Amino acid sequence: MKISNASKNRQQEADFDAVVKDLMSKHEVIFFADIGGYNFIYRPLNRKEYKSIILNNQLEQIEKEDEIIEATLLYPTEIDLDEIEAGIPSLLYEQILDNSFLRADQILRSEERRVGKECMESV
Repeated sequence: MKISNASKNRQQEADFDAVVKDLMSKHEVIFFADIGGYNFIYRPLNRKEYKSIILNNQLEQIEKEDEIIEATLLYPTEIDLDEIEAGIPSLLYEQILDNSFLRADQILRSEERRVGKECMESV
């Protein structure tokens, strides 16, 4: 029996929907990224994970990027970052940091809002 491309696509969509529902039930927050034709689902990095990876002086920057991706990537579960286009992991790493609020400018803006709110409350 021949399976049409439409049938294959519907099955892949159903499988992906099941994966998404399962991940949503396990994680408070998940993010989606479509980079270079790859679909990724990841969770935000927490502060403890970030510090343990970033402060590890034995790792080169690119290894730190890979560690952060590996710590947060939920889907696909089997992917070799060394075998995909070179820029894709770097773009994914940037998105993970952005969505984890771990950029210096985001931290500063958050701190400014907190300080501003405290000043308004004291008036």
